[in-house]
Amino acid sequence: MNRLWLTVTLVVLCVVREAVSNNSRCAGVPDGVFINDFTACDAFFTCFRGEAFPGTCPMNFVFNEEAQLCDHPWNVKCLICPPSEDLVPTFVPIEGECTFYTLCIQGIGTLRECANGLLFDSEQGICDLAENVQCETGICPNNVNPSVPTSVPHPTDCSKYYICLNGNAEERQCAPTLLFNPDTRFCDLEENVECEEGVPSPSSCPPTGIHLIGNPADCVSYFVCLNGEQSTVATNCAAGLIFDITDSMAKMRNHASAVCTILFILVIVTGAQREPCAGIPDGTFVNDFTSCEGYFLCLGGVATPAQCPPGFYFHEAQQLCDFPQNVFCHVCNLPTGVQLFPHPTNCDQFITCSSGISFVGNCKPGETYDAALQACKAEFRVDCERFRCPEVDNPNMVIFIPGIQSCDEYFICQAGTPVQRFCAPGLHWNRQAERCDFPELAQCPL
Repeated sequence: MNRLWLTVTLVVLCVVREAVSNNSRCAGVPDGVFINDFTACDAFFTCFRGEAFPGTCPMNFVFNEEAQLCDHPWNVKCLICPPSEDLVPTFVPIEGECTFYTLCIQGIGTLRECANGLLFDSEQGICDLAENVQCETGICPNNVNPSVPTSVPHPTDCSKYYICLNGNAEERQCAPTLLFNPDTRFCDLEENVECEEGVPSPSSCPPTGIHLIGNPADCVSYFVCLNGEQSTVATNCAAGLIFDITDSMAKMRNHASAVCTILFILVIVTGAQREPCAGIPDGTFVNDFTSCEGYFLCLGGVATPAQCPPGFYFHEAQQLCDFPQNVFCHVCNLPTGVQLFPHPTNCDQFITCSSGISFVGNCKPGETYDAALQACKAEFRVDCERFRCPEVDNPNMVIFIPGIQSCDEYFICQAGTPVQRFCAPGLHWNRQAERCDFPELAQCPL
C-alpha cells in the first residue's frame, strides 16, 4: 500500500551523449534502478548496463531513493555531499534537521542520527549536548504536508498547542483542566497525558499581566492577579452572578459556563463486527469507515487493518492514500441505526449513515437538502450557507466549523473544503471558544 499512495510519475531526462563521471556508482546495479545524485535534492541517476545517466524530478518534487520515485519534500530527508575523491569522511547538516546529518565519503551520502539527547553541530561537524548547539527546527514539523492542518504540542506548556498550516503556527489553548495529548493530537483528560508540569489550575496566576482567576472555594468570587501576584482577598461577583473561568468574568447563572464540580461519564458503545472483506478479491484495499486514515487489506476474506501516512486520507476508488481535499470522508458517530445529515460542502447532497457506514445521496435538480426537515426541498426554501467554508483572503487562516451530526464533531477548513475532525472521547466542541471542551462548558445545541 505504501507504494501506491503517491501517484507522481517519474520524469527521467536521460542524457546519452556521454557517461557521467560518476559511472562507477551503477556498477552491479540492476538496469532501471534509480540512485541518488547527492548534488541536488531533485537530481538522480538511472542505471542502465552499468552506466549512470542523470535525471531531474518535476518542479517542487525531490528524489526519494528508498521509494524509487519523485516525492513531496516533506517525505524525504535530502542528503547533499560536496564532490570529492577523498576517502576521509565529512559530516554535512541536513536542512531543517537537528538530530540527523549526512555522512559523506567520496561524494556519496549516508543518513546518520545523533544519539538520544544530542544535536548535530553544523559548525563543528559533531554531535554535542543540546546546550552547546545552536539549531532550531521551528515549531511546525517539516515531515508532514504543510497544506494540511496539523496540531503539534507546545514546547513548554502542556495545556497549549499549535495548529500548523502552510508553515505558520497558530497558538491554541486547551479548555481549563485539559492537556494536549501529543499521541492523539487532541486536548484530553490529565490522566491520559504524560506531562511533568501537570494540569494548569484555572485558579493559578499567570506570570505577567493583569488577570482575573476563579476562587477554588466557590463559584461566586474571584482573585485579581498582577504579574504573578495574587490578591489576598477574593472579590465577590454581583448578586445572582457566578464567575466564568473560561471567559474570566462574572455572568448570569444560566449564561455562564462556570462549573464547580465536573461529573464526567464516558459511555463506549460497541457495535456488531463487520466483515469488510467478505467477497472482496485478494489484494484489494477497502474503507475502514471508523476513521478517514484507516483502511483494510483483503486477503482470503481476512481484513488486515492499516493506516495512511499522517496528513493523508484513504481513497478507495483510487486504491491509494490521497490528500484530504481529494477524498470525501464522513465518519458516522453511531455504529447502528440510520441517520441523515447535510453534506458539509454541497447543498444539493446529503449523507446517510447506516450501521456506521456513510453514503452520499443527491437531491433532485432544483432542490436543496433541508437539515431541519431531513428532506430535499425547493432550493429557495433552504438556507445552506452555514455548511460552507467562508471565503478568506489569507489561506493560512485556521477556520473551524461546528459539527453537523454530533457534539464531538467539528471541521477545519482546508483550501475551502471542510475536513472532518472529532474531539477526544467524552469532550464536546465548544462553538464559542473554538476548542474541545467539557460538555457542561461547551453547551452543545445538538
